[in-house]
Amino acid sequence: MNTYLFKYGSRDITPDDLLETLRRFQTDQCDVLYVHTGMQFGLPNLKLGRTTLLESLADVLYKLNVPTIIMPTYTFSFCNAEVFDREKTASSMGALNEYLRTRHNWVRSCDPLMSNILHGKEHGLIANIGKNSVGKDSTFDLLAKSGLTVKFLFLGPRVHDCFTYMHYLEDVKKVPYRYDFEFSGTIIDGDRIYEDKYTLFIRDNGVVAGGGAKIYENILIERGLAKSELVGGGAITVLDLESAQDTYLDLLEMSPNFYIEEVFGKPIRPTTFSTRKMVAL
Repeated sequence: MNTYLFKYGSRDITPDDLLETLRRFQTDQCDVLYVHTGMQFGLPNLKLGRTTLLESLADVLYKLNVPTIIMPTYTFSFCNAEVFDREKTASSMGALNEYLRTRHNWVRSCDPLMSNILHGKEHGLIANIGKNSVGKDSTFDLLAKSGLTVKFLFLGPRVHDCFTYMHYLEDVKKVPYRYDFEFSGTIIDGDRIYEDKYTLFIRDNGVVAGGGAKIYENILIERGLAKSELVGGGAITVLDLESAQDTYLDLLEMSPNFYIEEVFGKPIRPTTFSTRKMVAL
């Protein structure tokens, strides 16, 4: 029975509705699908219960039959002066992401800043990472150099809200308003407990993200490089890695300040990091 998952106004949004849109957007035509999720579609069906709702969403993803699916489970643990436990440290990247990590036992990368979980074939994309969480030898770097057909799916949120791959591209171009900062802390990986250091490409003090990411998303949609449709209170958007990368870099080439609020001036780069609860880069 195709019971609705979300209600938005008078519209009921069912698993078949989501799956039909995903297939129409050819989301399944790739080797690797990187998925950002959110619950923006509408009011959840309270009669289903949390587990049934999340299982239904998981089933939608599985029915795509994509060989490899990756989802973010970032924790920024070292930034928050917290221990990172590969098995136990919870992520705030979405209820579905955390559900699949803990209940479906997707494989998780051992990155105390920006871990990912994976279901399917290409385990090397999370097993062979280095210690630069968004730069060289990160999962994003491995995806970019893999030669595989890679797509990004935004299931609920908009591209400009959470497209972390953009920060990898900022690292590739070495934008003037970000710099590498090394974080240290404790990692627990099964029976092993050890100290380690990981690098993150963080913003200079005072630099604020501007409206460039929204313009970028609109350009992708207007040029037909991204397939997007409003669904209830959220959206479903699919784009391929090459189009996402080329468009982003073109805009950055046009102006190195395109994605920030004001023209970047003198770097402000403290030698220490003020511990805070980070949820985004």
